[in-house]
Amino acid sequence: MGGRLGNYEDSPVELNDFYLIEDLTTADRAERLERIQSFAAEAVDRLRHVVRSGLETHTHLLILTHIPPFKGAAWHEGEPSNDDWLPFFSCEAVGGVLTEVAGEHPSANLTVLCGHTHGEGVREVLPNLTVVTGGAVYGRPAIVDLINIA
Repeated sequence: MGGRLGNYEDSPVELNDFYLIEDLTTADRAERLERIQSFAAEAVDRLRHVVRSGLETHTHLLILTHIPPFKGAAWHEGEPSNDDWLPFFSCEAVGGVLTEVAGEHPSANLTVLCGHTHGEGVREVLPNLTVVTGGAVYGRPAIVDLINIA
């Protein structure tokens, strides 16, 4: 969750995460957004370092995230998620770092593997940056065939 894309303020969405994840249970809506954005900021600082380090010795990186890093990579029933769901099903801060690093290394390839939305799809963000979002059904884990994607 990044809380920056979509329409957080007016979204009627209430996720189980808000009741099951301790860091989110005691927060009011504004405080919850601050916490979500703070967690995202910590993650991107680490991600930037790790991806840049990986590109020092490799030309193709597989980057695993739970949450899709771009608006068009958060899927629901075959379509990109709408503005009510995007604050909870995407992380723009991670997408920004990946776009930045992919731009700095145009001859490298970055493939992002993610899930969380339960919908599936592939989005080519840049010629060297592709996001593969795996679908899921509660209680029925599946394996995504990546051979023809990455």
